[in-house]
Amino acid sequence: MTKFQFNINYKTTLGCKVAVVGSCKELGEWQHGILMTWTSGNNWRCEVEITNVPFEYKYQITDERGNVFVWEATQNRLVQTTGLIDQSQPKIASIAVSDVWEQPSNTHFELKKKENPIGLRRANSKEWDRN
Repeated sequence: MTKFQFNINYKTTLGCKVAVVGSCKELGEWQHGILMTWTSGNNWRCEVEITNVPFEYKYQITDERGNVFVWEATQNRLVQTTGLIDQSQPKIASIAVSDVWEQPSNTHFELKKKENPIGLRRANSKEWDRN
């Protein structure tokens, strides 16, 4: 399971929200989107743990109850981790996905690594314990 953080900048009208919807179960299987949270500067964000990759997705404009007003009028966006995550890399904590409305070619992925364990040394010892 991989945690994805979806981010998009979009100015909505009062009472409207942005949602992300997609082909996988966690993104509603194209039936109902995940409502995103507004942050300053008209940035919308949400975090979703997704089990199966690859998957397709796009954005919608909805009301607070999830009724869809507008679908992103472009091809579906595709997420596949082949070539994105190298098995020799440390474990990935999450993948931040930054998008531009109706511009799938401008999707940007940022891999966020899990923190390295802290090394602790016992008093009067030269050995390190890994927690």
